[in-house]
Amino acid sequence: MMNAYEPVNATSPRGAKPSVAYPRLDHDWRRRWIYVLPVLCFFALAYNFVSFAPAGPTSPSPAALLQRAVDANAVVVEVLHAGDGVTYPKKGDSLTVHYAGRLASDNKLFDSSYSRNSPFVFNLDEGMVIAGWDHGLAKMTLNETANLYIPSALGYGETGAGRDIPPLADLIFEVYLIAINGKSLPSPASSGLKIDVLSPGDGKTFPKAGDTVSVHYVGTFTDGTQFDSSRRANRPFSFTIGQNRVIKGWEMGIPQLSLGEKASIFIPYPLAYGEKGRSGIPAKADLIFEVELLSITPP
Repeated sequence: MMNAYEPVNATSPRGAKPSVAYPRLDHDWRRRWIYVLPVLCFFALAYNFVSFAPAGPTSPSPAALLQRAVDANAVVVEVLHAGDGVTYPKKGDSLTVHYAGRLASDNKLFDSSYSRNSPFVFNLDEGMVIAGWDHGLAKMTLNETANLYIPSALGYGETGAGRDIPPLADLIFEVYLIAINGKSLPSPASSGLKIDVLSPGDGKTFPKAGDTVSVHYVGTFTDGTQFDSSRRANRPFSFTIGQNRVIKGWEMGIPQLSLGEKASIFIPYPLAYGEKGRSGIPAKADLIFEVELLSITPP
């Protein structure tokens, strides 16, 4: 029998008639193309979509941000959590901050105000801190958390500092700007935040700045409509107090709870998602969170 993959001009076996063999070969190939062609089209389309699809926007890596700072010999500020967007510190202002400092070379932590549970206070641009801090904090707004990428020339230079910071060390500081001249977040009572205890805790163990807390929560609008819950998947949510990575109402409300306490926290929209809202939460939406404080872990 003739091999279906023989070229068309191959010599026919003895006794075979070309007029019979060639039409059969042509028919076989037509039949094969019925199955092959759609497959080829699929791969062609897939190649186009996969190989040439434009990549979405990506954030620069820490290494890239540090290199940018070194190349420009300037501080690069990476905002982790936006502040109020309008209140910038000025020369001579007294700033209250929490911070964690790391070596850029190996990410080793060399200092942290969180571990001491003691915010640091200094006057901006009066030579009380390294130049990188003066440059970086001047670009932040009240209640902002940011990474400051500081080249060695704006850090501790050629001499370093003590045993922990070697000469010519580039630095990364995560800084939370708590207050400017004593102005910080309003107190819960004056802000409209309301806490109703549903089930008391131990009454003596309260989370502090720097502590990592684990909570279960159910979030609803004031009409009772639920928009989020950690209980649906039975996955508690954890965050660190004072790092400003949750809404302001949580930063203010959770420290008022003691270990094991369950409470309903009413959060007015300025302390939630503000005038713009977010996906799934409309503008100017007051929120109610039922929160249970499961654990408190010191730094």
